[in-house]
Amino acid sequence: MKLTLTPDELNAYYGELHEANAAFKGHYPADSSDRQPVHTVYGGANLFKAGFAAKLGEVALKTLETYAPNYHVFARVLGLPGAETLPSNPIELDSLTRALESNPEQVREIKQAAWLAFTVYNRVVKKLRSEPIEDNRIDFEDGYGNRPDDEEDGHAVAAADEVARGMSENVLSPFLGIRIKTFSDECKVRSIRTLDIFLTRLAEKTGSR
Repeated sequence: MKLTLTPDELNAYYGELHEANAAFKGHYPADSSDRQPVHTVYGGANLFKAGFAAKLGEVALKTLETYAPNYHVFARVLGLPGAETLPSNPIELDSLTRALESNPEQVREIKQAAWLAFTVYNRVVKKLRSEPIEDNRIDFEDGYGNRPDDEEDGHAVAAADEVARGMSENVLSPFLGIRIKTFSDECKVRSIRTLDIFLTRLAEKTGSR
């Protein structure tokens, strides 16, 4: 097999690549083992309120209660394994529910499908009540559009005020941030201004927390 590059040349290139790869890894390390959000919700900055996450949670719970009022219906709608074996008779279902509430592990040994449906359903309900949104982005980009400068300035201040209030009341999603426009030549001035206004105002309202 004919080659053009000599071993010495290859070693030189390998060394350069090693340095470049090491620098890249320094700037962009592998995924962290810290918690990562399972989803992100974007919403226009003009609409953001401190209680946004809780409000969406209430809507989601109402939807769940309407279309899947119990774990039996929930399991059948989603096609959970063994859903077809769950009792549809209200008396039998009530008896099974009481057993699951009092000793779920015992029921698990003999009725795996019932335990699974019951467990998943209650975890969903708990999640919607406690952390319905894991990652919330206050959007100044395509979910917001192009607006006059004074209007976007005002929304940047208002969004920061709402985040500060949410921090004080402990009602924000576990992960939260803002999404500004790009740093293109057309948008860079507006983008940096929005970011500056938002962070400056937030620092003022929270004591730089």
